[in-house]
Amino acid sequence: MDPGYAAHTTWALCAHDGLIEVVQGSMDQAYAQAARYGAPVLDAYGEREKSYDEPPMAMAANPPHLPSFSSSPKVSLARTGLPKVDLARLLRKYPLGAGDSPTAICDGLLKAHSELVGHFPTKRLQLEKWIPITIWQTPQGMQEALLATNIKMQRPALLDDGRLAVAHGLALLPHAMAYKMAGLGDGSLCLWSTPQCRSMCLVFSGQNKADPYNQGLKLAKTKALLVSPEAFCRILLGAIHGYTCGVRCNAEEPHVRLNVYSDIPWELVFPGMFEFFDDVMFYDYTKVPGRKTPDNYDLTFSVSGTPENIAHAKKEVDRGQKICVVFLLPPGGSFPATFAVGGDEEYRLDVIDGNANDVRPLDPAPSVVGLTWKPPFPRKHAATLRTKGFDTFVVPCVVDQDGNVIAAETPRYTAAGDSEE
Repeated sequence: MDPGYAAHTTWALCAHDGLIEVVQGSMDQAYAQAARYGAPVLDAYGEREKSYDEPPMAMAANPPHLPSFSSSPKVSLARTGLPKVDLARLLRKYPLGAGDSPTAICDGLLKAHSELVGHFPTKRLQLEKWIPITIWQTPQGMQEALLATNIKMQRPALLDDGRLAVAHGLALLPHAMAYKMAGLGDGSLCLWSTPQCRSMCLVFSGQNKADPYNQGLKLAKTKALLVSPEAFCRILLGAIHGYTCGVRCNAEEPHVRLNVYSDIPWELVFPGMFEFFDDVMFYDYTKVPGRKTPDNYDLTFSVSGTPENIAHAKKEVDRGQKICVVFLLPPGGSFPATFAVGGDEEYRLDVIDGNANDVRPLDPAPSVVGLTWKPPFPRKHAATLRTKGFDTFVVPCVVDQDGNVIAAETPRYTAAGDSEE
């Protein structure tokens, strides 16, 4: 057995509708207990649909040679391999259209599109037939489709003035996936990810897992960014402009999430974007500590449970930031009223329900954004999975002094069943 898991002694047994029980003991004991409810998947994350037959990766081990709190943002940028995109240079190379509009058809937009279009798919397999995909073949289509939504981001938040706050996001492949799949060398879009974070990332779940096109499309977007960052950022300007204008025409307030799966320090990659859209609120979850962002870029720090991460979380609270924590709740269970970060009473904060919507800039800070653990398969597949024996999930967890059951390693949360369609 892997020594990382051998040292872990607390496990949550979960079904699709929530926590079943907590088991103290070895991983083998947890799986034996889970067998009473149904044969478990290999791990908590559904990476492989078969019974446990091999040791998983070390639990919650801090990746080696990671930077300090203050140096993490710059190191994160360096690991992406992306240059700093200067807005003035970008607009000289790819000028705006009539009325200084990023979406207007002009030579600058056509040039940027021509540099990117070769990365995007022209067909997809659907019901055992190949059907053409044309939306990426025009600048208008690429701008319209670059930002997307998912189940949770589709839940609007109600503003004080009665308008609705809505969100769209940029879904790229996380960590090193795009670099490896596209042969782009060594890099990472998620500096502080751990093996478990990568294993359980929601890029592998829901519709992403059910339809290869969704992952292929994320690869196309990510490769386009990595190979042609200036052209990509020019199209991104048009995508944001088109989306926000459309939302405001409906008397709603737009929000843009730049990292649905990735963890790119956009304030360092493309700082001019936040000045260009100074009336748009951007937001993200992040595991990269110490980031200094403009006023219209809101961050929520993600608690993963490693000692280093907990120390970073406390520093983020000291800076007035929000943190998010994934709770394992029983069916019908509710979030605790308060949560002490790392069991430290000096860092006991109010818990708010982060499942109600995904628009984090509206949350009070500092606070704990409570999220619930989601199974790796859409609910509509639960019955089918049960017939195959996959019904109980073994999840490494911790139980705090208040009795809260916390997922010991979690990805940035989007939503089970995430889809770009």
